[in-house]
Amino acid sequence: MKKKHILVINSATSVLQVGITANEADLAVKENTDRFRHAEFIFPLIDGLCREAGLPRPVIEAIIVSIGPGSFTGLRVGLASAKGLALSLGIPLVGVSLFESIASRLFQAFGKTRVYIPSRRNEYYTALIDSSDFDNRTITVVTGKNPAPLLANTKHLAIDCTPGPEMIGNLDFLDSRDFSLGLDDFLRAGIRKLDCAGGDDIAVLEPLYIQQFPAHIKK
Repeated sequence: MKKKHILVINSATSVLQVGITANEADLAVKENTDRFRHAEFIFPLIDGLCREAGLPRPVIEAIIVSIGPGSFTGLRVGLASAKGLALSLGIPLVGVSLFESIASRLFQAFGKTRVYIPSRRNEYYTALIDSSDFDNRTITVVTGKNPAPLLANTKHLAIDCTPGPEMIGNLDFLDSRDFSLGLDDFLRAGIRKLDCAGGDDIAVLEPLYIQQFPAHIKK
């Protein structure tokens, strides 16, 4: 069944974005650009969107949330909020990675493209997008001094960061004016997942941790 009103959340990057659709289209978006205040702003942004659209929270029929990789704290804030709403409203929730969200549009526009997303200082999550489908298991972590192997006829895209100068000099990076991540990317990828398999198992859905940070390492 088509979902008219879908909530979309991306808290993995420095800009928190939330959006609500009407008839799986007309995505209205609100943002917070202070990366250290995602927890403070996420529900006010959601409620503001609902008020402006004249929609009470209970009319939301599904939630799409970014699972990263990205900001450790931001991901936990977004996913915890999405899970709480999905459980309270009894609606499906689906998680979409940043790489999954852009794979189809990016590959169709530029062909093979290696994508970089910031991790820790001078480290980047990276993967090669070489088709319209994407496997999250191919994501790795590289440093500026040890970037991924160069491939012929491959573009490079940095999301939410400027890679170190030692990388810029050797790689052909797309300009942000040519391609940038948008909340509508998560919407399209999330709808495909909802249509194919319905929602994820809320109990086991978690952020996409490619490497373990000290607070997340299990003893």
